[in-house]
Amino acid sequence: MMHHIWSSTRAILKLGFENYSCNWGTDIAFLYEEESEIDKNVIPMLKEGIASENRQYCILSTGLRKRFNAISNSPNQILFVPDAESREVFSNPDLRILINKMDTFYNECQAQNQVNVEDNIRTVFENQTQIYGTPLQPIVKYIRSVLDTDVIFRSCKSINLFESYIHQTNQIVESLSWLQLTLYNLNLLPASYLIRGIRNQRFIFYKSRLFANPFCQTSIKKN
Repeated sequence: MMHHIWSSTRAILKLGFENYSCNWGTDIAFLYEEESEIDKNVIPMLKEGIASENRQYCILSTGLRKRFNAISNSPNQILFVPDAESREVFSNPDLRILINKMDTFYNECQAQNQVNVEDNIRTVFENQTQIYGTPLQPIVKYIRSVLDTDVIFRSCKSINLFESYIHQTNQIVESLSWLQLTLYNLNLLPASYLIRGIRNQRFIFYKSRLFANPFCQTSIKKN
């Protein structure tokens, strides 16, 4: 039986683990203590995305990245942000750098997807505009991402900047056709950082349960 979390008014997707589904435009705080929980839940989420022809965007610590390497043989399916680039972004107090990178990735995915859709349609129908007198309608390319907060914690210069980055990624994800799991390693992240981070996400996944976050201070959007 599928358990659905109504997180927006966008289309529904399968998370790929524990029979959960949600709507696009969702950022989930994923709390874990053992890396086996990553294997059980996070990697299946990305595999579900590959099967659904979504694009993947991952910002991971070096240790975690090794667990993800075997998911896909195609570099076009999952983008792993290099360590040096992650450190450069999260050590900079100018949040516009992160905003621009996420926006660029999303827009490039949509542009490439539209080219592919148009090519496929023209192969069968020649040119829709000439035949039907109407232009092709944009088809959204959905995005799934994984953000490891350990990368932010080790790069940023203050707890305020740490929360600002969590908040900003949340705002971008919730405004687009995007799903993100934000990872919090309970064995590594100080409690003060954990509290400041998770209050920006409306849902928490912990110990095989997905539930509304009682600590959330982000207003619910009707997207």
